[in-house]
Order: sequence, then C-alpha cells, then structure tokens
Amino acid sequence: MARVSLFGRNLTANLIGTAVVTLLTAVITPMQIHILGIEAFGIVTFITTLQMAFTAFDFGLSSTLTRELAADSSAGKVNSRPLVETAVSVYWLAALVIGALLIWQAAPIANAWLKAETLAPDVVARSLQVTAVYLALRWPVALYSGLLSGFQRLDILNVLRVVMVTVRMLGGIVVLLVWRTLDAFLLWTAFSALLEVIAFDIVCRRVFPGLPRRPRIHGKAIRKVWRFSVSMNAIAVLAVLIVQMDRLFISKMLPLQDLGFYNLAYTLAAGISLIIAAVSSAVLPSLAESHGRGGSDLSARFMNADRVLLFLVGGATFALVAQGELLLTLWVSAAAAKAAYPALIVLSIGFWFSALNANSYNVAVASGRPGRFLQLNLWLILPYMALLYALITRFGIVGAAGAWVVLNLVYSVVLIPFVHRVILRDSTGAWLASIVLPFAAIGSVSFFAVGFLVKSLVDSNSTMAGMSALLVSSGAYVGACYYWFISRARARSIT
Repeated sequence: MARVSLFGRNLTANLIGTAVVTLLTAVITPMQIHILGIEAFGIVTFITTLQMAFTAFDFGLSSTLTRELAADSSAGKVNSRPLVETAVSVYWLAALVIGALLIWQAAPIANAWLKAETLAPDVVARSLQVTAVYLALRWPVALYSGLLSGFQRLDILNVLRVVMVTVRMLGGIVVLLVWRTLDAFLLWTAFSALLEVIAFDIVCRRVFPGLPRRPRIHGKAIRKVWRFSVSMNAIAVLAVLIVQMDRLFISKMLPLQDLGFYNLAYTLAAGISLIIAAVSSAVLPSLAESHGRGGSDLSARFMNADRVLLFLVGGATFALVAQGELLLTLWVSAAAAKAAYPALIVLSIGFWFSALNANSYNVAVASGRPGRFLQLNLWLILPYMALLYALITRFGIVGAAGAWVVLNLVYSVVLIPFVHRVILRDSTGAWLASIVLPFAAIGSVSFFAVGFLVKSLVDSNSTMAGMSALLVSSGAYVGACYYWFISRARARSIT
C-alpha cells in the first residue's frame, strides 16, 4: 500500500505540474508575441528548439541516474555516490563546453541559419550569445531532475519546476512591459536560469547530502553503466529524429498552409504524449526499484501502471477522435478546424498505440534492457522515411499521420510480446484481454454510442449538442471504467 501511494503521489505531482506549465505557456505566449513581434518571438522559439535538441545529447546520464538510484537499496543510496559524482562532473563540464561553443558560433549561426528581415545581424548574434548562457545554466537541471526522480521525489521536482517556470514567465512579462526589448527579455531568461540551477542544487543537496562540490570522475562507475547510458542516449537521439521527421517531410513536400494545419492537429494530439510522459516519469523509478529488489512484483506494478495510463490516455484519445473538430473550432476558425480534423483523428490513434508501448519501454529500461528498442529504431528509420514519402504523396497530411500510426503499431507488435515473454514472464494475451480491450471497448461505447445518442436528442449540428455529448460521454467513460476495474475487483475480493 505504501508503494502504491508513493506512485500515486508522484503521478499526481506530475499531472498537476504538467497542467500548470501548459496553462502558463498557453496564456503567456500570446503576450510575448504581441510585445516582441513575431520575428523576435522566433528567437525565443529557437531557444526552445535548441534546448530540446541538446537534451538528446546528455550521454543518457539522466535516465541512467534515475534507474541506478531507484534500484539502489543501500542506506542513503551510498552505493550510487560514485556515479552521482561522475554525472555531476560530466554534466557541468558539458554545460561549459556547450555555452562556449554557442557563444563562439553565435555570429555564424545568426548569418547562415536564421533569416531575419527586421532584426539586425548583430542583434541576432548578441541574442544567441545570451541564449548560450541560458542553455549552459539550464543544462544541469536535467541531471538534478534525474536525481530527484531516482529518489522518487517527483513531488519536490514538480514544485520546483512549476515555481521556476512561473518565475521565468511572469518575470519575463514584467521585463517586457517595462523595457519592451528582446535584449532585456533574454537577459532575464539567463538570470532566471541561474536562479533555477541554484534552487535545484540546494534542494538536491538536502535530498542527497553526498552531492559533490568538486569535480570527480570514477572510472569504475562509468564502466558499470556506460553500455546502458550509451543505449539510452542513442534511443533519445533517434527518437528526436523520428518524432520531427513527419513535419520535415511535410514542409518539403506540401504547401506551407498544410504544414500549419498539420501542426494544429499535432499540437492538440500531442497532449496525449504529455499524459504519457507524466505517467512514465512516475512509473520508471517504481519499476527500477522493484527490479533492484529482485522483481517479484514487477509484473503487478506494470499492470497497475498500464491501467492508470490507458484510463487517462483512453479518455483523451476517444474525446479527440469523436469531438476533435468541435474542440478545434473552439480554439481556431471553423475552416482551419475542418482542415486539421482528419489528421487529428489519425494522429490521436497513433498516440494511443504509443501509450500501449510506453510502459513496456519503461520495463525494459528499468531492467537494463533497452537494446531491443534501440535496434528496432535503427531498423525503422529508413522504412519510416519511405513510408512517409509514399503516404504524404498519396494522402497529404493524413498520410503523414497514418505513417505515425503504422510506426507505433510496429513497435507494439514487435516489442510488447518481447517484454512480456522475456522480462515480465507473463502472457501478452492476458494483458490484452484484461486491460487493453476493455478500455478500448469502454471508450468506443462511451464516446461514440453514448455521444451519438446525446446528439440525437439535441440539435446535432449545434455547439451545445457537441459539448453535451462530450460531457456525458466523459462521465459515462469514467463511470464504466470505475465499475469494470474497481467495483468488480472489490466484489471479487469480498467473495
């Protein structure tokens, strides 16, 4: 019971943290665009792109640290201290190198990569230099996040995350309202990054008093985890390439307007991936801890985590498939919603299959066996590119979304049976029958049959009818899931 409540606490913290950050971003981004202008805002967007790209090149240390700390049952996790000391030293060294390289190459990047029309090249170069300081200071935050995850203190991690994002965003708006310049805004982001890394360092030293203050490399610690770490890093790099590939192909093959419609659909469907990420970051340390203690309850933890994940993802997926056009219309114009909705349907189905794979991947990582996922990614890159090209040529943006479905379906067919057979040593068929198919059936009946019934009782073309159908369907989904997975289980335990 204590461990279930620990997982629940971490999951709740993740979901709340993700929701608050998403809401802040949605509210403040239009204000930034209005004050800075679209081209200066492009520099801000470029910062985010660089930050996401660089996270794929952290040598896999953050994930490795989470797994090793969670699996370490020694008092105070002293057995992991050499690895922590090595990771801290490597991360800070990498931060210095990244910052120095970006400062050095700021002018060439400004001249050759970014095509500014209203901003002078020296302004862009100076902006990139400040951005380099920001990125260098934020780089170790991933390390500290991995450490807190390894200690399963995701409540602390999310509090820190929400507080620092709030400080950075609200402070940025205040700076823009007072000075209204890109330079002032970027200087503030760099300063907020300094505050953030200091806050994370202080908190992590309280959680793990053995956190080193001087750089130190332990060769034995590197030799112990380097294969796993390199595998995780390679998976991250390939994942970034695969996830971005559809939009790269669309931008090359289709009109820019189609890319806009696809991005609109992808932005809404990607909300499912935020749910997956929130659950996964709570699940991974729990599974790693179980594996470190012999794995006697590894399968039970996996099944429990999958029930939670598929409940949350199922509700979001079926809602987007059934009422996605209505949700898009409430956000953008009716014409844009109509153009983006077909791709949204297919993308949502693809993310649902991605959710099926997520906890199998977490089990593989927790048990130190990510190699099969790496091998499959390597084998799939070229076929996925060919499939994208063929489907986009034939079906446009819906074809790109279809390729995403096929990719995740291949992952499901190849990897899920492997994890069940080799690591969990249980039946894939039992998992399908007890978890996947019931959630799929409940979602289909709730959002399509119940939704159709509600709309037939009201004007089926009205926004009110759509919203009523969405609300009633969501209630039916939650009620049916509660009955099937909780009430029936309690009744069986009593009898």
